[in-house]
Amino acid sequence: MNTDIKGALQDLLISLRKDCLHLGSVKHDEYLESAIHKLHEKYGIFVMGENLNIVYAHELAHNIGANIGDMLAVLPSVAQLLGIKLEPLTKLENVGMDIIENYHVTLF
Repeated sequence: MNTDIKGALQDLLISLRKDCLHLGSVKHDEYLESAIHKLHEKYGIFVMGENLNIVYAHELAHNIGANIGDMLAVLPSVAQLLGIKLEPLTKLENVGMDIIENYHVTLF
């Protein structure tokens, strides 16, 4: 099952990164707003950051039909393979306990 999740996650991240890179080539604000809206319709994911290249990992799980725990378990190895930067996130009450609740995923 983890192999299925890894493959689906890898395909999703490659596609999402490609689409987010396209956002950087959009020159006019009105077209950019439309492109962001289409991206959200396609993936159900909000992109953030100055370069529109950051997503939250928990938003990826529904795109691949996986539960969040299983997806978070395989994300680090997939991200390493694709050269994607992860920043682990945790709840304040879990700081210092090595519990990862989510990741900031920097696609490029």
